[in-house]
Amino acid sequence: MRFFMVFGLLFAFAPFFNLTVQAQDKLLFSAPVACKPFQECVIQQYVDLDPSSQTKDFHCGKSTYDGHKGTDFRITNAKAYHQGIDVIAVADGTVLRARDGIRDKLMVSARDSLAVKGKECGNGLVIDHGDGWQSQYCHLKRGSLRGKSGQKVLRGDKLGLVGLSGKTQMPHVHVTFRYQGKVVDPFLGLEPSGNSCGVSPNAVWTESVLAAFPYLASHILEAGFTSRLFQSGEREARLYNDRIEPSSSKLLFFVRLMNFKKGDQLQLKLTGPKAILAARTYGPLDRDKARYVAIVGRKLKAAQWPDGRYIGQAMIIRNGTVIKQENKVLDLR
Repeated sequence: MRFFMVFGLLFAFAPFFNLTVQAQDKLLFSAPVACKPFQECVIQQYVDLDPSSQTKDFHCGKSTYDGHKGTDFRITNAKAYHQGIDVIAVADGTVLRARDGIRDKLMVSARDSLAVKGKECGNGLVIDHGDGWQSQYCHLKRGSLRGKSGQKVLRGDKLGLVGLSGKTQMPHVHVTFRYQGKVVDPFLGLEPSGNSCGVSPNAVWTESVLAAFPYLASHILEAGFTSRLFQSGEREARLYNDRIEPSSSKLLFFVRLMNFKKGDQLQLKLTGPKAILAARTYGPLDRDKARYVAIVGRKLKAAQWPDGRYIGQAMIIRNGTVIKQENKVLDLR
Protein backbone atom coordinates (compact mmCIF):
# COMPACT_ATOMS: atom_id res chain seq x y z
CA MET A 1 0.00 0.00 0.00
CA ARG A 2 1.41 3.38 -0.92
CA PHE A 3 2.23 5.53 2.07
CA PHE A 4 0.46 8.91 2.04
CA MET A 5 1.18 12.00 4.04
CA VAL A 6 0.05 15.10 2.15
CA PHE A 7 -0.45 18.54 3.63
CA GLY A 8 -3.18 21.01 2.57
CA LEU A 9 -2.87 24.70 1.85
CA LEU A 10 -4.59 25.67 5.12
CA PHE A 11 -2.42 25.57 6.18
CA ALA A 12 10.33 22.70 20.25
CA PHE A 13 10.80 19.23 22.87
CA ALA A 14 9.13 20.14 26.09
CA PRO A 15 10.24 17.95 29.04
CA PHE A 16 12.91 16.22 26.99
CA PHE A 17 14.81 19.03 25.27
CA ASN A 18 16.43 22.32 26.11
CA LEU A 19 14.30 24.97 24.42
CA THR A 20 16.98 27.66 24.70
CA VAL A 21 18.32 28.92 21.38
CA GLN A 22 21.74 30.56 21.40
CA ALA A 23 21.84 34.20 20.31
CA GLN A 24 22.85 34.38 16.66
CA ASP A 25 21.89 36.01 13.39
CA LYS A 26 19.47 33.29 12.26
CA LEU A 27 16.29 31.84 13.67
CA LEU A 28 16.51 28.22 14.85
CA PHE A 29 13.50 25.96 15.35
CA SER A 30 12.80 23.50 18.14
CA ALA A 31 10.99 20.20 17.53
CA PRO A 32 7.21 20.37 16.97
CA VAL A 33 6.35 17.51 19.34
CA ALA A 34 6.97 16.78 23.03
CA CYS A 35 7.93 13.13 22.96
CA LYS A 36 10.75 10.72 23.83
CA PRO A 37 12.82 10.08 20.70
CA PHE A 38 12.92 6.44 19.60
CA GLN A 39 10.65 5.43 22.51
CA GLU A 40 7.59 7.40 21.44
CA CYS A 41 8.53 9.16 18.21
CA VAL A 42 10.88 9.23 15.23
CA ILE A 43 11.19 11.22 12.02
CA GLN A 44 9.93 9.00 9.23
CA GLN A 45 9.85 11.19 6.13
CA TYR A 46 11.71 14.27 4.99
CA VAL A 47 11.32 17.00 2.37
CA ASP A 48 11.54 15.74 -1.23
CA LEU A 49 14.34 17.72 -2.91
CA ASP A 50 14.04 16.17 -6.38
CA PRO A 51 11.91 18.36 -8.71
CA SER A 52 11.20 15.40 -11.02
CA SER A 53 8.99 12.37 -10.36
CA GLN A 54 11.97 10.79 -8.59
CA THR A 55 12.66 11.39 -4.88
CA LYS A 56 15.63 12.48 -2.78
CA ASP A 57 15.87 13.55 0.85
CA PHE A 58 18.58 15.77 2.38
CA HIS A 59 20.72 12.68 3.05
CA CYS A 60 20.56 11.69 -0.64
CA GLY A 61 18.29 8.85 0.42
CA LYS A 62 14.70 7.90 -0.37
CA SER A 63 12.99 8.50 2.98
CA THR A 64 10.35 10.73 1.40
CA TYR A 65 7.82 10.61 -1.41
CA ASP A 66 7.25 12.65 -4.52
CA GLY A 67 6.32 16.23 -3.73
CA HIS A 68 6.55 15.89 0.06
CA LYS A 69 7.12 19.39 1.48
CA GLY A 70 7.53 18.72 5.19
CA THR A 71 9.11 16.67 7.95
CA ASP A 72 6.98 13.94 9.54
CA PHE A 73 7.39 13.25 13.26
CA ARG A 74 5.52 9.98 13.72
CA ILE A 75 4.35 8.30 16.92
CA THR A 76 5.90 4.85 17.12
CA ASN A 77 3.19 2.98 19.02
CA ALA A 78 -0.51 3.13 19.81
CA LYS A 79 0.05 3.37 23.57
CA ALA A 80 1.92 6.66 23.26
CA TYR A 81 -0.69 7.96 20.83
CA HIS A 82 -3.57 7.24 23.20
CA GLN A 83 -1.73 8.77 26.13
CA GLY A 84 -1.48 11.95 24.09
CA ILE A 85 1.57 13.61 22.52
CA ASP A 86 1.63 17.41 22.52
CA VAL A 87 2.27 19.38 19.35
CA ILE A 88 4.22 22.50 20.34
CA ALA A 89 5.36 25.76 18.75
CA VAL A 90 8.81 25.59 17.18
CA ALA A 91 9.48 29.29 17.90
CA ASP A 92 7.74 32.48 19.02
CA GLY A 93 5.16 33.83 16.61
CA THR A 94 1.57 34.66 15.73
CA VAL A 95 -1.07 32.22 14.53
CA LEU A 96 -2.17 33.17 11.01
CA ARG A 97 -4.73 30.45 10.31
CA ALA A 98 -6.16 27.47 12.15
CA ARG A 99 -8.64 24.67 11.41
CA ASP A 100 -10.28 22.07 13.65
CA GLY A 101 -13.24 19.72 13.42
CA ILE A 102 -11.98 17.04 11.04
CA ARG A 103 -12.28 13.54 12.44
CA ASP A 104 -9.32 11.29 13.14
CA LYS A 105 -9.21 8.30 10.80
CA LEU A 106 -6.49 6.21 9.18
CA MET A 107 -6.60 6.35 5.38
CA VAL A 108 -7.14 2.82 4.11
CA SER A 109 -9.05 3.36 0.87
CA ALA A 110 -9.55 5.74 -2.03
CA ARG A 111 -12.90 6.63 -0.52
CA ASP A 112 -11.21 7.77 2.68
CA SER A 113 -8.87 9.97 0.68
CA LEU A 114 -11.72 11.47 -1.31
CA ALA A 115 -13.51 12.38 1.94
CA VAL A 116 -10.71 14.80 2.89
CA LYS A 117 -10.02 16.22 -0.58
CA GLY A 118 -8.98 19.84 -0.19
CA LYS A 119 -8.40 19.29 3.53
CA GLU A 120 -5.48 16.86 3.35
CA CYS A 121 -3.70 18.70 6.17
CA GLY A 122 -6.56 17.83 8.48
CA ASN A 123 -6.67 19.87 11.67
CA GLY A 124 -3.75 22.27 11.78
CA LEU A 125 -2.44 25.79 11.86
CA VAL A 126 0.12 28.19 10.42
CA ILE A 127 2.38 30.38 12.57
CA ASP A 128 4.21 33.49 11.40
CA HIS A 129 7.60 33.87 13.08
CA GLY A 130 8.58 37.17 11.49
CA ASP A 131 11.38 38.02 9.06
CA GLY A 132 9.69 35.96 6.34
CA TRP A 133 9.50 32.65 8.29
CA GLN A 134 6.38 30.54 8.75
CA SER A 135 5.69 27.05 10.11
CA GLN A 136 2.70 24.86 9.27
CA TYR A 137 1.42 21.91 11.36
CA CYS A 138 -0.90 19.17 10.05
CA HIS A 139 -2.89 16.11 11.23
CA LEU A 140 -3.67 17.28 14.79
CA LYS A 141 -6.33 15.51 16.86
CA ARG A 142 -9.85 16.85 16.48
CA GLY A 143 -10.85 19.16 19.34
CA SER A 144 -7.31 19.56 20.63
CA LEU A 145 -6.26 22.80 18.90
CA ARG A 146 -5.45 25.70 21.19
CA GLY A 147 -4.19 28.26 18.71
CA LYS A 148 -6.54 30.78 17.10
CA SER A 149 -5.96 33.31 14.36
CA GLY A 150 -4.14 36.34 15.73
CA GLN A 151 -3.02 34.58 18.92
CA LYS A 152 0.58 35.08 20.11
CA VAL A 153 2.50 31.91 20.96
CA LEU A 154 5.89 31.29 22.54
CA ARG A 155 8.41 28.60 21.71
CA GLY A 156 7.24 25.39 23.42
CA ASP A 157 3.60 26.46 23.84
CA LYS A 158 1.11 23.62 23.35
CA LEU A 159 -0.80 23.90 20.08
CA GLY A 160 -2.76 20.63 20.29
CA LEU A 161 -2.24 16.87 20.17
CA VAL A 162 -0.83 14.56 17.50
CA GLY A 163 -3.77 13.04 15.66
CA LEU A 164 -4.94 11.20 12.56
CA SER A 165 -6.91 13.91 10.79
CA GLY A 166 -6.61 14.59 7.11
CA LYS A 167 -4.80 12.34 4.65
CA THR A 168 -2.51 10.15 6.74
CA GLN A 169 -1.77 6.50 7.44
CA MET A 170 -0.05 6.97 10.80
CA PRO A 171 -0.34 9.19 13.88
CA HIS A 172 2.10 12.03 13.26
CA VAL A 173 2.56 15.75 12.91
CA HIS A 174 3.70 17.05 9.55
CA VAL A 175 5.59 20.35 9.85
CA THR A 176 6.52 22.52 6.87
CA PHE A 177 8.82 25.53 7.02
CA ARG A 178 8.59 28.39 4.54
CA TYR A 179 10.75 31.43 4.02
CA GLN A 180 9.19 34.23 1.99
CA GLY A 181 6.63 31.71 0.76
CA LYS A 182 9.11 29.06 -0.39
CA VAL A 183 9.49 25.64 1.26
CA VAL A 184 12.74 25.20 3.21
CA ASP A 185 14.21 21.84 4.25
CA PRO A 186 15.12 22.48 7.91
CA PHE A 187 18.09 20.10 7.65
CA LEU A 188 19.60 22.28 4.92
CA GLY A 189 18.41 25.84 5.63
CA LEU A 190 18.44 28.72 3.20
CA GLU A 191 21.91 28.07 1.77
CA PRO A 192 22.57 24.32 1.45
CA SER A 193 26.26 23.47 1.36
CA GLY A 194 26.88 22.40 -2.25
CA ASN A 195 25.81 18.94 -3.41
CA SER A 196 26.96 17.08 -0.31
CA CYS A 197 24.67 14.62 1.47
CA GLY A 198 23.74 15.22 5.10
CA VAL A 199 22.93 18.04 7.50
CA SER A 200 24.06 21.45 6.29
CA PRO A 201 25.90 23.95 8.55
CA ASN A 202 23.01 26.25 7.63
CA ALA A 203 20.33 23.91 9.08
CA VAL A 204 17.58 25.74 10.96
CA TRP A 205 16.91 23.05 13.56
CA THR A 206 18.36 23.56 17.03
CA GLU A 207 21.33 21.40 17.97
CA SER A 208 19.11 19.43 20.36
CA VAL A 209 16.80 18.38 17.51
CA LEU A 210 19.70 17.34 15.28
CA ALA A 211 21.23 15.30 18.12
CA ALA A 212 17.95 13.62 19.11
CA PHE A 213 16.82 12.66 15.60
CA PRO A 214 19.66 11.25 13.50
CA TYR A 215 18.80 10.24 9.96
CA LEU A 216 16.93 6.93 9.83
CA ALA A 217 16.52 4.30 7.14
CA SER A 218 15.21 0.73 7.57
CA HIS A 219 14.28 1.21 11.21
CA ILE A 220 12.51 -1.30 13.47
CA LEU A 221 9.56 0.48 15.03
CA GLU A 222 8.19 -2.37 17.10
CA ALA A 223 8.72 -6.08 17.67
CA GLY A 224 6.84 -8.41 19.96
CA PHE A 225 4.55 -11.37 20.47
CA THR A 226 0.88 -11.73 19.70
CA SER A 227 -1.70 -14.50 19.58
CA ARG A 228 -3.56 -13.28 16.52
CA LEU A 229 -2.94 -11.91 13.05
CA PHE A 230 -3.60 -8.23 12.51
CA GLN A 231 -3.73 -5.74 9.69
CA SER A 232 -0.71 -3.43 9.43
CA GLY A 233 -2.74 -0.30 10.16
CA GLU A 234 -4.21 -1.70 13.37
CA ARG A 235 -1.10 -1.12 15.41
CA GLU A 236 -0.87 2.49 14.33
CA ALA A 237 -3.81 3.66 16.40
CA ARG A 238 -5.63 0.72 18.01
CA LEU A 239 -4.77 -0.86 21.33
CA TYR A 240 -5.53 -4.49 21.97
CA ASN A 241 -4.33 -7.15 24.40
CA ASP A 242 -1.18 -8.92 23.24
CA ARG A 243 -1.01 -11.15 26.30
CA ILE A 244 0.07 -14.71 25.50
CA GLU A 245 -1.38 -17.52 27.60
CA PRO A 246 -0.09 -21.13 27.77
CA SER A 247 -3.31 -22.12 26.02
CA SER A 248 -3.26 -19.42 23.29
CA SER A 249 -4.19 -20.93 19.93
CA LYS A 250 -1.28 -19.20 18.19
CA LEU A 251 2.17 -17.99 19.18
CA LEU A 252 3.36 -15.33 16.76
CA PHE A 253 6.38 -13.03 16.62
CA PHE A 254 5.86 -9.81 14.64
CA VAL A 255 7.92 -6.83 13.58
CA ARG A 256 6.93 -3.43 12.18
CA LEU A 257 9.44 -1.51 10.09
CA MET A 258 9.58 1.94 8.54
CA ASN A 259 11.52 3.01 5.46
CA PHE A 260 12.43 -0.56 4.52
CA LYS A 261 14.78 -0.16 1.56
CA LYS A 262 14.94 -1.77 -1.85
CA GLY A 263 17.33 -4.72 -1.76
CA ASP A 264 17.12 -5.17 2.02
CA GLN A 265 16.10 -8.45 3.64
CA LEU A 266 14.27 -9.13 6.90
CA GLN A 267 15.05 -12.33 8.78
CA LEU A 268 12.64 -13.46 11.52
CA LYS A 269 13.10 -16.39 13.88
CA LEU A 270 10.98 -17.70 16.75
CA THR A 271 12.72 -20.11 19.12
CA GLY A 272 11.02 -22.12 21.85
CA PRO A 273 12.46 -23.83 24.96
CA LYS A 274 13.76 -26.77 22.94
CA ALA A 275 13.76 -25.88 19.25
CA ILE A 276 13.20 -23.31 16.52
CA LEU A 277 9.45 -22.99 16.05
CA ALA A 278 9.45 -20.82 12.94
CA ALA A 279 11.87 -18.89 10.73
CA ARG A 280 11.55 -16.94 7.52
CA THR A 281 13.51 -14.47 5.41
CA TYR A 282 11.59 -11.72 3.59
CA GLY A 283 13.07 -10.01 0.55
CA PRO A 284 15.25 -8.79 -0.98
CA LEU A 285 12.67 -6.05 -1.55
CA ASP A 286 11.99 -5.04 -5.12
CA ARG A 287 11.17 -1.46 -4.04
CA ASP A 288 11.23 0.83 -1.01
CA LYS A 289 8.48 0.36 1.58
CA ALA A 290 7.51 3.20 3.92
CA ARG A 291 5.70 0.68 6.13
CA TYR A 292 6.31 -3.04 6.43
CA VAL A 293 4.86 -5.69 8.72
CA ALA A 294 6.01 -9.32 8.96
CA ILE A 295 4.97 -12.21 11.22
CA VAL A 296 6.22 -15.74 11.88
CA GLY A 297 4.82 -18.30 14.29
CA ARG A 298 3.02 -21.55 14.87
CA LYS A 299 -0.42 -22.84 15.84
CA LEU A 300 -0.88 -24.72 19.09
CA LYS A 301 -0.97 -28.51 18.51
CA ALA A 302 -1.21 -29.66 22.12
CA ALA A 303 -3.10 -28.71 25.25
CA GLN A 304 -0.73 -25.84 25.91
CA TRP A 305 2.66 -24.41 25.04
CA PRO A 306 5.63 -25.91 26.90
CA ASP A 307 6.85 -23.93 29.90
CA GLY A 308 9.99 -21.95 29.31
CA ARG A 309 11.54 -19.07 27.41
CA TYR A 310 10.60 -18.08 23.86
CA ILE A 311 12.84 -15.73 21.88
CA GLY A 312 11.87 -13.70 18.85
CA GLN A 313 14.67 -12.32 16.71
CA ALA A 314 14.44 -9.76 13.89
CA MET A 315 17.39 -8.77 11.69
CA ILE A 316 17.55 -6.34 8.79
CA ILE A 317 20.20 -7.45 6.32
CA ARG A 318 21.77 -5.17 3.72
CA ASN A 319 24.33 -6.50 1.24
CA GLY A 320 24.88 -9.54 3.43
CA THR A 321 25.48 -7.51 6.62
CA VAL A 322 23.12 -7.19 9.59
CA ILE A 323 22.44 -3.46 10.03
CA LYS A 324 19.65 -3.68 12.64
CA GLN A 325 18.72 -6.38 15.13
CA GLU A 326 16.16 -6.67 17.87
CA ASN A 327 15.39 -9.58 20.20
CA LYS A 328 12.30 -10.05 22.34
CA VAL A 329 11.81 -12.56 25.17
CA LEU A 330 8.60 -14.21 26.34
CA ASP A 331 8.51 -16.42 29.46
CA LEU A 332 5.60 -18.85 29.69
CA ARG A 333 4.81 -20.70 32.90
